[in-house]
Amino acid sequence: MKTIEQAAEEYLIDRDYNHNISNAIEKIAFKTGIEFAQQWISVDDELPEHAQQVIMKSENRIIAGFYEYKTFRNHKSELVYDVTEWRPIYLK
Repeated sequence: MKTIEQAAEEYLIDRDYNHNISNAIEKIAFKTGIEFAQQWISVDDELPEHAQQVIMKSENRIIAGFYEYKTFRNHKSELVYDVTEWRPIYLK
């Protein structure tokens, strides 16, 4: 897996940037976006939208599933208890 730094460098090469200042700004913006997307959201602060695909932390586990009818569920539709944090799964 690439590091954030490697992904930022590839992003800039793909976009064919030649200017050092805009290159640095784009790199910072790209890295900031990646870091934001990797943050966990506390269930005390916010809950996912209905039927949203999520990755969730429960006890010492990380589980992929979804949020539905005020409950977290794995992909077998089984309830997942004690979820403390989550983050969305972005599907294309």
